[in-house]
Amino acid sequence: MVKELSQEFYQNKRETLYDLLPDQSAAIIGAGCEVSKSLDENYPFYVNNNYLYLTGLTEPEGILVLAKMHGQNSTTLFIRKPDPFKEKWFGHHISIDAAHQKSGIDDIRYLD
Repeated sequence: MVKELSQEFYQNKRETLYDLLPDQSAAIIGAGCEVSKSLDENYPFYVNNNYLYLTGLTEPEGILVLAKMHGQNSTTLFIRKPDPFKEKWFGHHISIDAAHQKSGIDDIRYLD
């Protein structure tokens, strides 16, 4: 069984990355995308390890933006918007609240 890591773990890893970023710069890390095998089937999805390490999330298409401007750090996470029709066929997408609970990121927005 895999041990669940805390919000603090992911927050500390993001802070470590901020310490490495020069002022007035940004790091953009994507989760990756699903790859189609056929019209109705995808290959197994494996999340980008850096994205997982900084957020704890394993869903495709997420984008993490870490910006350091004038000594101020800002973290924004973009995730897929839930679509009840698609979820019926492809499974549940994480909600903003669930993404916050897992990652500890306050500024979470939908990709669209």
